[in-house]
Amino acid sequence: ELYYYSPRDNYSMGLEPRFLYTYSPKLYWLATHISNDGYVCDVQACDDLKQAAIKAFVKDGSSLAWAKDEGDKIATVLVGQFKASYVIAGKEYLVLNYIMDHNSHFTRELYDNQYGYAVYKVN
Repeated sequence: ELYYYSPRDNYSMGLEPRFLYTYSPKLYWLATHISNDGYVCDVQACDDLKQAAIKAFVKDGSSLAWAKDEGDKIATVLVGQFKASYVIAGKEYLVLNYIMDHNSHFTRELYDNQYGYAVYKVN
């Protein structure tokens, strides 16, 4: 049985993210940029997006500070606007996984080596 049928849980995104866009373009762009870019932005074109991507992979230690700052913003949005308690992320979401692995608002609860999915609790 698919986990989506659980009557106790709510899922913001799942198999088809365009349903979220139909419900709320603002929430859709928040979810899209958080998951794909590791950045909080609620419109399609974000001014600081390229800078954010650069900051994520700088090797001078500033990426940890950036992960803390962006992670704090992401956690606030996930809890406040999406009412999320958990995040399920695949290994292809490099920046988001980096942020969640280096921010105190997220605790990795599970990692599946076979399929490359991680489950994080949002604190």
